[in-house]
Amino acid sequence: MELNFLTFRVLQAMFGGAATLVIPGTIRLLFGKDTVKGLSYVSSIMMIAPMLAPSLGGLVLSLSSWRMIFILLAAYAALIFVFSYRFFPAADKIEKISMPLHQVYFSSYKRIFSTENIRRYLLISMLASFTFFTYITGVAFVYIKVLHFSEFTFGLVFGINVLVLMTSNFVNSKLTPIYGEKTLLGYYWIIAISFSSALILSVYFNLSWIFILLSLIPLMGCLMAMIISADSLILQSFSKFTGTATAVIGTLRFASGALAGPLLALLYDGSAKPFAVLICSGVMAIGMANYLSRDT
Repeated sequence: MELNFLTFRVLQAMFGGAATLVIPGTIRLLFGKDTVKGLSYVSSIMMIAPMLAPSLGGLVLSLSSWRMIFILLAAYAALIFVFSYRFFPAADKIEKISMPLHQVYFSSYKRIFSTENIRRYLLISMLASFTFFTYITGVAFVYIKVLHFSEFTFGLVFGINVLVLMTSNFVNSKLTPIYGEKTLLGYYWIIAISFSSALILSVYFNLSWIFILLSLIPLMGCLMAMIISADSLILQSFSKFTGTATAVIGTLRFASGALAGPLLALLYDGSAKPFAVLICSGVMAIGMANYLSRDT
């Protein structure tokens, strides 16, 4: 029973991962030079999930057992399949590549990692994702254990942060046609380093919780905008290998994000200091990646 459960969970993850490859590539195909706008809209919609998921999950558990969660997920997946089959855009514009599959696989990865300017944006996306995952991993501890928020207050504050992330995606989509992704990356970093520095000062000088909130919320909005801008620049550079580019982005993102938990545990001292230090360090590393590897 347990083996079957784990097997199907692995399959669930595999097919879910496949979907994350298809969507960004399709967005690049449909939006072209306005890819950042498409990614911003999709990311804004995706922000609804973490805002509603805890409440919906709690409601399901209050009415039934944990098994009902997977039944509902299966029904939801079936609904998505029907809508995708009916409404998913046709990919007639995709250029066919006539070479063996293994050559496509290795040559596309080699092409992505050998493109010097793209390595810069891959690094920015990876570091911004690490910083964002540090927030996701440690924010509950900071709010509930350090700041002594109730579960209700934590849910409210987290929901506000999600709304800010959605707003930042919308604003980013409007600013990009005016200033361009490369310029905005610099502006976002300046804002992010300012608020991450404010976070460090708030934590180390034991300032009121309001200063921590006012530092974290806009900081996360800037990080999300940086991730989308960097991903857009990467995807726009590869018309034939968007799937591989997306796979590289996702691998680096979740591999770096996986480091957040162990590092927070290693540095744990019962306070919010390790949390603030890791976030500020991540933002500083983004600045180094952005400014020390300028386009030549």
